[in-house]
Amino acid sequence: MIVNSTEDLMKNRQKIALQNIQSLFSTQRLAVLATQYNGYPYTSLMAFASTSDLKNILLLTSMSTTKYDYLTACPNVSLLIHNSQNFSNHKGDDVAVTAIGTASTVSGLDKKKLLATFLDHHPSLTKFALEQTTALISVAITKYIMVSQFQNKIEIPVSLSMSKINDPVAANKIDPVSTKKY
Repeated sequence: MIVNSTEDLMKNRQKIALQNIQSLFSTQRLAVLATQYNGYPYTSLMAFASTSDLKNILLLTSMSTTKYDYLTACPNVSLLIHNSQNFSNHKGDDVAVTAIGTASTVSGLDKKKLLATFLDHHPSLTKFALEQTTALISVAITKYIMVSQFQNKIEIPVSLSMSKINDPVAANKIDPVSTKKY
C-alpha cells in the first residue's frame, strides 16, 4: 500500500489548481482590475491575457485614463477573473481567481512579444493596441487565490509557475500553500 505524504498531496493540489487557473484564463476574456488612490479602491473591467507560465497578466489601457494614473501612482493591484454567470440555475461549479501583483508599463524588447500574447487572446483590439496613446501593462503576479464552490480556497505563490509544475525536478521544490475556507 502506498501512502502519499501531506507534502505530496499539497503538490498535487497545487498542480491541479494551476492547471485550473490556466484553463480558466484561456476561456475568459475579462477581468476586474482593482487599483487604489488616496486610500480608496477603484475597479475597472478590463480585457486581459496571461503569459503561458502564469507569471504575468497583460492589460491594455489608454494613458489618458484614471486607471492608468492610479496604476502609475500605486502599482500594487489585484485582478479578479471568474467563470460565473448571472443565471438562476446555478450549478455550484463557479471558480474565481484573484491575482495579486505589481503593474508596470511594458516597453522595449519585451513589448512586441507580450503584445503578441495579448493580441492572440484579443485580436479585435489590434487597432487600439497599436495607438500611440495605448499602454501595454504587465502585472507581475506574486500570488493567486482560487476560490471554488464559494468557500474552498487555495493560495498559490507565483513561484509555482506552470513551467515548474511541468518540470519533475522543480516540482519537488514546491512551496506550501494555504487551504483555508474562504
